[in-house]
Amino acid sequence: MGERNDLSEVINIFKDAASMSDDVYQQKRENKANEIAHTSLGKFPKEMSCVTAMDELFQCFSLGGQIRNFYQYGDFTMCERQSSKLRFCLTITGKSSDERERMIQRFYRDRLVDDKRRGSSEDVWDQR
Repeated sequence: MGERNDLSEVINIFKDAASMSDDVYQQKRENKANEIAHTSLGKFPKEMSCVTAMDELFQCFSLGGQIRNFYQYGDFTMCERQSSKLRFCLTITGKSSDERERMIQRFYRDRLVDDKRRGSSEDVWDQR
């Protein structure tokens, strides 16, 4: 019976450590996302090619793209990220050059902020 209690204590220690690290990771993600959100737009690309966006969408829907997504995430994808990029690119084609550049820079900045908020393998590597 003593071994079970010892094992339970060890399991609880790991559970506590995991929950604490999730909070730490979440806080780091938020800090990084806020830092990027306040970054000057001048540091982001000003150009976007609709042809490249379409190529990315087709690649995502291809057999290889679906297999890669299944391998990485355990599920197939409807390629929302690539679809939204192509839709965005097509909607800004009629805008003036300056307005289009600002919109593209905001698009890339907002996308990076969302990526940082979601987290990635960087969370683990920072700790190591």
